[in-house]
Amino acid sequence: MHEFTYLYRKNRRRFTQLKPLYAAYRRQTVINHGGEDLPERVFKRELGRVLRHTDECIWSNNPRCFIVLHEEDTVIGFADIRAVSTDLLETDYPYGTVEDFCIAEEYRNKGYGRILYERVETVLRKNGTKTVLLTPDPKTGVGFWEKMGFISTGEVLPDTESFVYRKEI
Repeated sequence: MHEFTYLYRKNRRRFTQLKPLYAAYRRQTVINHGGEDLPERVFKRELGRVLRHTDECIWSNNPRCFIVLHEEDTVIGFADIRAVSTDLLETDYPYGTVEDFCIAEEYRNKGYGRILYERVETVLRKNGTKTVLLTPDPKTGVGFWEKMGFISTGEVLPDTESFVYRKEI
């Protein structure tokens, strides 16, 4: 049976496979967005920095939340979200973002992505988010996010040339 855990500073060491999964995912995502091919150790350190700025946002109203989908201590996937964001686009409306979203390869195409995204949407709604923005991986993510109801805004981020997608929740 799958479960969700909200990671933060005090419980981040529970899932030992998270760090290599996160690092491999982030490395490939950066490459797919046209960035530099960096060693995975860079992204393993990055995860520590990310988790220092998260908390259990459902209970603390922290705008940043890191959710792990798992079965016991086996990580199926994760999502790093912000309920209140201002750094993706300058807009006239408040929005949340899906910063990172990954399902481990052996669990893909089995419905876990939808399960994790449904939890993401629930958390964002509970924190007052009505609009969600993201930049899907151009090689592996566009189809999934379109199935989840996201549509392209037509805007492109200049630094990565990534398309911005939007969904009202």
